[in-house]
Amino acid sequence: MDIRKKKAAIAIIIAVSATKRRIRKRWTKEWLLKRDQYTHLKLLTEIRNAEEEEDYANYFRMKEACFDDLLEMVKPYLTKKDTIMRKAISAEERLAVTLRYLATGRNIQDLKFSVIMSPAAISKAIMDTCQALLYVLQSYIKMPMTEEDWKEIASDFGETYQFWNCLGALDGKHVAVQKPAHSGALYRNYKGHFSIVLMALVNSKKQFIMIDVGANGRISDGGVLFYTKFWELYQRSDLNIPDPAPLPNIEEPFPYVFISDEAFALGKHLMKPYPQNACNNERKTFNYRLSRARSVVEGAFGILRSKFGIFHKAICFEPKKAATIVAASCYLHNYLMKTQPRLYLASNWRITNADNTALRDLEPASIRNSTSDAKTIREKFCHYFNNEEAPQTQEEWKAVSDKFYENWNYPNCLEAMDRKHTTFRSFFHNYKGTDNYKFLISDIGRNGRISDGGIFQRSPLAYAINTDTLNFPPPQALPGRNKEIPHVFVADDASPLKQNIMKPYKLHGLSNEQRIFNYRICRSRRVVENAFGILNNKFRILLHTMNVLVNVEKVEMITKVCCILHNYLITVSPKYISNIEDVTCHLQNVVRQGGNRTATTSQQIRLVYQEYFNTNGAVAWQQDSVNNHVM
Repeated sequence: MDIRKKKAAIAIIIAVSATKRRIRKRWTKEWLLKRDQYTHLKLLTEIRNAEEEEDYANYFRMKEACFDDLLEMVKPYLTKKDTIMRKAISAEERLAVTLRYLATGRNIQDLKFSVIMSPAAISKAIMDTCQALLYVLQSYIKMPMTEEDWKEIASDFGETYQFWNCLGALDGKHVAVQKPAHSGALYRNYKGHFSIVLMALVNSKKQFIMIDVGANGRISDGGVLFYTKFWELYQRSDLNIPDPAPLPNIEEPFPYVFISDEAFALGKHLMKPYPQNACNNERKTFNYRLSRARSVVEGAFGILRSKFGIFHKAICFEPKKAATIVAASCYLHNYLMKTQPRLYLASNWRITNADNTALRDLEPASIRNSTSDAKTIREKFCHYFNNEEAPQTQEEWKAVSDKFYENWNYPNCLEAMDRKHTTFRSFFHNYKGTDNYKFLISDIGRNGRISDGGIFQRSPLAYAINTDTLNFPPPQALPGRNKEIPHVFVADDASPLKQNIMKPYKLHGLSNEQRIFNYRICRSRRVVENAFGILNNKFRILLHTMNVLVNVEKVEMITKVCCILHNYLITVSPKYISNIEDVTCHLQNVVRQGGNRTATTSQQIRLVYQEYFNTNGAVAWQQDSVNNHVM
């Protein structure tokens, strides 16, 4: 045999030896064969028999009935046949190990000692079960495809969070995964960790109505949205978004929108907050209202993270499998929210040793140029949220005026106006009250150093009056008179006298007619003083200097919340305003208006009211009341 044949023969022998399989010493480990004896299902059976419902629910994050219901649904897809070599792992064991893995996020090498299964079998059972769950629970996350479905979601948002025409809250999170093999920096996110992205659209009940999971973590900020099925349908106009519809109290139609945070681009149907460095009081109100409604998506992610331990550390599966596991968790979230909401939300199943790389926010979006239409729509929502409680039409203002005349004998009056200091480095707020002790228009946050009438001049109400955008009713003659005069607000000395704002005469050198006018205007203006009095008697935080560690924005929010609660309680609880005659306002008055010159027209309108209150509009008790008071 020549040398070449010998080399070829040696090469063949080496190749055969290298590919020859290693002979196993044993089929499996002995303790794995004793699964029926040591499995965790034995413990669960004891817990069931002892009727320890809380412990059982803690183990699987669900009640026995839910587990049995899920088992019944997935059993046809998880049942395997026994062979002559070994007994198949049952559907119950597969579901149990999957739910336990999702609930705890335990390492598979650790989990095998509880479930008495090999790591390979556990991995296979988890993936098979998650795929089965996605199939049997597919109806629990369903994108609305008709206008009626979208309108139902919008109605829930409006009733629950007072953000009308909202079709859902959109957000995304980075879900941490172990670095995939041979992936380089593909899955490395802006924080330097490896992740896949979970995008979700959530309704007002904190339930997912759309999820898209699996995009690599390297995709920048809001660009993640462009790779989702949702965005594809949106771009093709296949979402069947309803036509614009009017919001409460106004006739102008507003488009239906999705709401998001700064990580996304502003669009015609996608609203985001104003940048913090470009916010005035009105924009802060819009940001608050949007963030309040958008809290549902943060709440959904928070619940998901607190109930499923897999979100507390990096998932030890390759990205595609990790995406299936994350999706199954979202479907289980909706299933449990609908089948056992009280137990699911109330139970304290929280894991404290969480990895700080899990469920991170998306990277904030870089500055992009938004379309003028998108900016206009956001401005319209901003204006609405700052004026929604005020009457919007002439008919509504006329109804307010008629009711005020009926209660206080002051015709053509559109409400009473006043301002108070809330103690926090002279923190200031400005309100217009109504005849039922509610606040209609509020302006909170002016610093206490601003002088007298300057406070009013910088308020949105002054701007609306000066620009004639409040849609006042046309001038009207007082009862028994022919001369038409404009409708007015009534105020105190701290406000300027204007065509639409009446204030008392100065107290020195008054004639009897002027004193009667002052009495009548002060009598009708009691509604705003009573409103402030009720407010500070019910919310004692306004009677004390607020903690200096609280910043101005938080004090502004606290004050506004007190006023919103005040209006709410008046509406739902008549007992809230019991004993209002004994109410005393301890809030500090604003300094009185200085001696600014007043327009002749304003003085003439006040003179018309003075003459009316002393003739046609006189009431029987007014002279006695004037005589009993030193004015």
